[in-house]
Amino acid sequence: MLYITGDIHGERARFADPSYGIEGRLFEGDRILVCGDFVNIFHENGQAEIDAFLDELEQKTYEILFCDGNHEDYSRLSSYPKEQWMGGETHRIRRNIRHLMRGQIYEIDGSTFFVMGGGRSFGEDPPLVPGISWWPEEEPSEEEYVEAGRNLESYRWKVDYIVTHTAPLKTMSAVSPDYEAGRLNHYLDWLKERVTYRHWYMGHLHQDLDVWDDQTILRYDVRKLQI
Repeated sequence: MLYITGDIHGERARFADPSYGIEGRLFEGDRILVCGDFVNIFHENGQAEIDAFLDELEQKTYEILFCDGNHEDYSRLSSYPKEQWMGGETHRIRRNIRHLMRGQIYEIDGSTFFVMGGGRSFGEDPPLVPGISWWPEEEPSEEEYVEAGRNLESYRWKVDYIVTHTAPLKTMSAVSPDYEAGRLNHYLDWLKERVTYRHWYMGHLHQDLDVWDDQTILRYDVRKLQI
């Protein structure tokens, strides 16, 4: 089975407390996909604390996949080894934990997934500190946009699922009108008109909400994908 959920923010209970819908529901051979802000790999959290959490998750019998959000230490994230997996590039974090990289397309259990992580931080209190809790890499580089286009073109701009952290501009404007949109939001809006897809899942907005007929924002919900 393949499941999908929203931002984790390093909250241990999400994987330990059955009331959150992961523990006791996922078993060996299952996978769960997180729509960004998975561990919040910040220096301020302490490397030992982060490693302890990842070590706990490595004991799970299921596989954990995540796209990056806006809250990551991108210096550390990029230091993990790259591996090809299911047709796309990943960072291997632990035995059973993979970072799904921007602009990649993965073929998982017979379905195709286009993944584009990243997003613009907004409304943060206290303010984010460069190199400590904020990195300019929170939004994609020009090379990552080019890679995304190249991969989508190879699939003739048709995939089963799109997984992102932030939302297309139209969706963001409807759900969070005060958000200061960035290039990525505009790009995702363009992508919505260009790509044929079955459903789009995203996080970032800290809500569980079905938007339109083909988009879902996730935070705590754990959805099983029909693949």
